[in-house]
Amino acid sequence: MNTNRAKQAGVLSLTLFAAACSSASDDSGALQSALDTPSSETDYDVERYDLKGELDWARSRLVATVGIQLRGHGAVLLDSAVSEIKAVRLEDGTPLPFAVDREHQKLRVELPSRAESVRLEIDYEAEGAVSGGVGQSARLYMMPALEGDPAPVRAAFTFSERWGAHWWMPSHDVPSDRAFFSVDMRIPAHEKLVANGDLVSDERDEATNTHRVKFESGFTLPTYIMAFNVADLDVETIHVRSGGRNLPLSIWHRRGIPNDYRASLQETARAMKTYEALVGPYPFNAYSQVFMPGGWGEENASITLMGETLLDYSLYDGVDVAGHELAHQWFGDLVTNETFYDAWFKEGMATLLEMENMRGYLDEEDLGLLGSERNAPRDGEPIVRDRSIPITTYGTGPYARAAWLLSQIRSRIGNEGFWKTLRGVLRDHRYGTIGTDAFIEAFAPQLGSDTTAAVRRAVVAKSIPRLNVEAAAGGATVTLRDPDGALITPMVVRWVSPDGSSREQTLELDRPVSLSRAVPGEFLVIDPLDVHPDAKLFAAQDGAASDAKYETSLAPLLVPQGRKSIGQWLHAGGLHQMATLSRALPTMSPGEFDGFVRGLDAKEAEALAIQRACDVAVDPKLDAPTRAAWSGVIARALVQRPPSLGLRALGPKRWSTCGKVVDVEKLFAVDWARLEGFGGISEHRSAFLSQFDLPAARQFAIWSRVATRSRSLNERGIAVTNLTRYAAESLVPAASLPSWRAFFARLLTASQDNTVLDQTIRGVVATKGTTLSENAAAIEGLNAVLHDPVDYWFGRVHGNAVCAAYALIPGAPTSPAWQSFVAGLSDANLQPSVLSFVNDPARCASGLPF
Repeated sequence: MNTNRAKQAGVLSLTLFAAACSSASDDSGALQSALDTPSSETDYDVERYDLKGELDWARSRLVATVGIQLRGHGAVLLDSAVSEIKAVRLEDGTPLPFAVDREHQKLRVELPSRAESVRLEIDYEAEGAVSGGVGQSARLYMMPALEGDPAPVRAAFTFSERWGAHWWMPSHDVPSDRAFFSVDMRIPAHEKLVANGDLVSDERDEATNTHRVKFESGFTLPTYIMAFNVADLDVETIHVRSGGRNLPLSIWHRRGIPNDYRASLQETARAMKTYEALVGPYPFNAYSQVFMPGGWGEENASITLMGETLLDYSLYDGVDVAGHELAHQWFGDLVTNETFYDAWFKEGMATLLEMENMRGYLDEEDLGLLGSERNAPRDGEPIVRDRSIPITTYGTGPYARAAWLLSQIRSRIGNEGFWKTLRGVLRDHRYGTIGTDAFIEAFAPQLGSDTTAAVRRAVVAKSIPRLNVEAAAGGATVTLRDPDGALITPMVVRWVSPDGSSREQTLELDRPVSLSRAVPGEFLVIDPLDVHPDAKLFAAQDGAASDAKYETSLAPLLVPQGRKSIGQWLHAGGLHQMATLSRALPTMSPGEFDGFVRGLDAKEAEALAIQRACDVAVDPKLDAPTRAAWSGVIARALVQRPPSLGLRALGPKRWSTCGKVVDVEKLFAVDWARLEGFGGISEHRSAFLSQFDLPAARQFAIWSRVATRSRSLNERGIAVTNLTRYAAESLVPAASLPSWRAFFARLLTASQDNTVLDQTIRGVVATKGTTLSENAAAIEGLNAVLHDPVDYWFGRVHGNAVCAAYALIPGAPTSPAWQSFVAGLSDANLQPSVLSFVNDPARCASGLPF
């Protein structure tokens, strides 16, 4: 507990209470006597929560009692958005008067007047959401078994950041109040419970074929990272040495979901070892990763919930998000931000630590690149926003922008001082909280007063720098401007000559700097230690003219010229190689390509190099022998060094041109056959194969089967995404469109998975006919989707379904068919955000909204 935490201020008038209950009386006297709510009602400290209950799946409810040990007296205002408060009493059974304000999500409880430390017991029921948005209206989710799911296993889990805990448990739902937590649930015998802390009991009841399982934390934590999950789960566990102990690392997954779990656990163990070397031993007794359908990640103390699309750590997003959430065990869970305005402490550090986790894949020479080029802060989104503006979403400020500022601090004080300071922060605030001022002050002795003041300005800066670019002979003239003071470290560029010598220029603020080669073969490295985001981001912020001139006048300077220059460029670092290869392949012969790829320092650079080589090989000006040579080296690279971890860098272009110079159908014939017959191919291999184009008939034959029959829900999503992209790029012959259209229409009612449905809706639009009759089956399917209450993530599926119908119905919104479609939605349970598209279909005119 942090008894010196920042207290949540506010006075709530009880005239606003929508409903009132009292264990002693239901008259209004108790409410009238407390019209003037004293600030002490929000100034209390919870020491412990003990949740005991069970899930009522028939009514989609948690039926529970929570014991709350707190220090306070007179009366307290708890946060509560649960469905029903049945009773409130002291531990000895003495009833306590209480009142519920549903509008403001508050529960007021009258405590004994002289009590200092009391234990309440609250009987209640909380609704389990099957629609809405994880991360948007965070709460308890009770997900039924879904149609189209190869592992139709129901699951219940909490997702509480930022203020979601009070939807499933009356609580003091602020990050500054840390407390112990236990959860004790009666569940069917075949299901498992996993929660924060340690398993302390598991008692079987043969008469009811249930068991009561209890987890308990031996540490305090804020409510937003209190969590539990219930499902028919398998668990895989390994043990690693950590802080002189054997620490269990576990993956919990729905029964029947295939994956190389041991490889994923070993990857987690590697990340943990990396972090421990920097910031100290892992702080809890165990670490569990629990996977549910979707593509998200949420840290909770000792237990991270992640989406199944991230399950395969052979793909970049899986290992990257897993590393981010693991980093929160130190930054956010061991030490918590005082308020969510201070969330950059945890999110910025987790984003920064992602780079350390991925260094072996992005900076193979270990040049010490700081990784800021991967961050993309948005203009207008500060690290710490005006505290008078309520936080509804974080934006990029506490993530990308915060990591960038932390990288600048790191570059100023050096690695040793940076990590030493952070270890001190974790030591001094262990199991407590920290705010923005204290966090900045921890670096002040090393930064000095002037730079510390600059950091304080940077955390509230809204604008990002602007880079004006003007074409000049042999290069460009650039002028860097920083209107809000986001920079605390200058931006430097380095010129590297073929002989290895180098020179540097500093982009001084508001002063034009000429950038051009001084010697033949010299190439440019912008921001060599990668302290700052991609300079192109700053050029785009300056305007379209600077953005265009960056590409035409500045970007060509990044490309090495000649064998010796390329040799030096191969030591510039993986992130800078990616920046170059995203635009062009340095000039080389096919015979030099193998060695070139082996010399790259990032998996994403390898993937991009293959993409660029294919672009070179399809050049119509190329002679046949040279094209054949390129075809051979590209095929070898794809077979011998398949950069699965680099696939993310390819973007929508993928390896589409590679199929024009390499017979990918023949090259991967065994894999295609296994994929079509579900014969033991991994998800990352499916993702790899999805980067290529096949003839339309073959493409449809393979991926349509995967989309409907694969044992992996994620693989089904990959398949539908691939088919949708194929259709959207007009690669489907006109004669085949009816069969593709019918496939997407059938899939609308065959799956309730968000990823599959989202891509299916896009496929419906991409294959739409010109007449109402051609689109009738798809429109009927969209109507069924909109009447399905299981719209699992964010409401985006329903929103896209409305706008897809708008696109498919000729003459919408004035046609009778559209009016009939809308009238048919009168009994659909649609969120207000979705109804806004129904009521104002003009919002659909520009396409699908999500």
